[in-house]
Amino acid sequence: MKIFDNPNEASRYAWDILTIGTFDGIHIGHRRIIEHCLSKGKTLVVTFDKLPRRVMGEDVKMLTTWEEKIKLLNRLGVHGVLRLEFNEQLRNMEPTEFIHRYIAPIAPKRIVIGENHRFGKNRKGDANLLKAMGWRVEVVPLVRIDNNVVSSTYIRRLLMECEIGAANRLLGYPYTISGKKIKGAGIGRMLGYPTINLDISEDKLLPGDGVYGVRVNHSHPALLHIGGSPTLGLPFRVELHLLVFDDKKDVAYWEVEILTYLRPNYTFKDIDALIKCIKEDKERFLKMEALWKNVRPVWR
Repeated sequence: MKIFDNPNEASRYAWDILTIGTFDGIHIGHRRIIEHCLSKGKTLVVTFDKLPRRVMGEDVKMLTTWEEKIKLLNRLGVHGVLRLEFNEQLRNMEPTEFIHRYIAPIAPKRIVIGENHRFGKNRKGDANLLKAMGWRVEVVPLVRIDNNVVSSTYIRRLLMECEIGAANRLLGYPYTISGKKIKGAGIGRMLGYPTINLDISEDKLLPGDGVYGVRVNHSHPALLHIGGSPTLGLPFRVELHLLVFDDKKDVAYWEVEILTYLRPNYTFKDIDALIKCIKEDKERFLKMEALWKNVRPVWR
C-alpha cells in the first residue's frame, strides 16, 4: 500500500476508484464502503490526519490513531492512501475548491462515498454536488445493526459506557489500545499482582473506567485496569496484569485487544478485600478461554 502526502504524488498512478472519509475506527460500515471500492478496481482512500471535529473545537477522541488506521486499511487490501492535514484552511474550504484542489489532479474513474458523507465548508459537499461537477459517483448505503446506524460516534458512546461486546460487534474486531511501558509505583507487585503501566496517546479514546479482560500482543490473556484506585489512593492510570506469562519479559510496546468488561472500580474496605477481588477477576477471565484464545478480527 502506498501512502501519499499530496495529490500530485497520488496523480502519478492510475486509480479506478477514489473514496473520501475520516474512517475513524474502520468499522463495519467503513468496511462495506472499502470492500465495494476494491471490488471495482484499484482504490485510493483520501482521509485525514486528525478528527475534523477536534479541529472544530469538540472534545472527541480517536478510535484509531493514524498508525492504527493505516494498519487496518493495509490489512483490507487498499492500494493507496492520500493523507490530508485537516486544519482551519481545509475546514473553511468550499466543496468545489476541495474537489478542484485535491481530487481533480488524481482523476479517478469513479468516486465512492458513504450515504451520509459530507465535505467542505459547513458540510455542503455531497454526492449531488459531485455529480453536478461531472464525476461518476456511487453511494454506499449506511449499515444498521439492531435499528442503529453503525457510526464512529455511536461506537465511542458504547465504549465510554463499557459496552465492549456491542462496540466490538460494530467494529468487526476487538477495540485495541497500544502504548509504551512506563515506570509505575510498584504497588501491584507488593500486592502480589505486578502490573505494566502503559503510556496511551492522549488523542486515543479509552473505554470507561473499570477492569477489563483483554488479550495482549495477540496471544496472552491479561487484566486491564483503567482509572484511579480509591482504595490505594492512586491517580488515573492504564495498567495490565498478565495472567499466563512473566511480566518481566522484555517488551517495550504493548498492543491490547479489549474483549470484555469485568467490573467497575470499587472502593474496598481494605487491601485484603482488593486482593481477593483481583484474584476473582483473574479466575473469572481465565475461564473465558474461548474468548481470549479464539477471537480474531473477521477480516484478518
